[in-house]
Amino acid sequence: MNKNFFVLFVIIAIGLAIFFIVRYRRKDIHKTLYKAAKRGNLKKVKALIAKGADINCKNKNERTPLYIASDKGKIQVVEYLLSLKDKDGKLRVVVDSVDKDGETALHVAADEGYLPIVRFLIEVGDADINKQDKDLDTPLHKSADEGYLNIVRYLIEKKADTKIKNKKGRTPIEEAKNEGQEEVVKFLEGK
Repeated sequence: MNKNFFVLFVIIAIGLAIFFIVRYRRKDIHKTLYKAAKRGNLKKVKALIAKGADINCKNKNERTPLYIASDKGKIQVVEYLLSLKDKDGKLRVVVDSVDKDGETALHVAADEGYLPIVRFLIEVGDADINKQDKDLDTPLHKSADEGYLNIVRYLIEKKADTKIKNKKGRTPIEEAKNEGQEEVVKFLEGK
């Protein structure tokens, strides 16, 4: 009986060791993927995904590689992630995945002023143009607040809702007024 118990103990110990090694390596490959996306290292991103990295993995802030690349203006990585399709031709990446603040890749691209990424997320990724984050801000709120008139124009052209109010009870035009973004205010008043 003791011999059987010992054998069972060894089998369980080996199984646990394998489990933790695989889990650690999975975390490590994803950490490396986040860094590559942040730096815009497309070659590394491709290699990691080829090795089995999950393109929708999330870091401690619940941000995906697409979110990170969009936040840092890494258009080549964004384009590559949006080019990956499953066997049915559907996007593999979850475009409207939210972080801990409820923000999507489109929110951060609009907030940082990256019009080419905003266009790509909407036109190729079919991103939700009126998605609200935890503060109920839309991508239009973000770009209006920051004064990115080119993005505001584009979002309006794509039928972004100008009447949505955030937690402060403000519409995008009211956010622009609050931040002194006169060009954006003038443009939105004409809409």
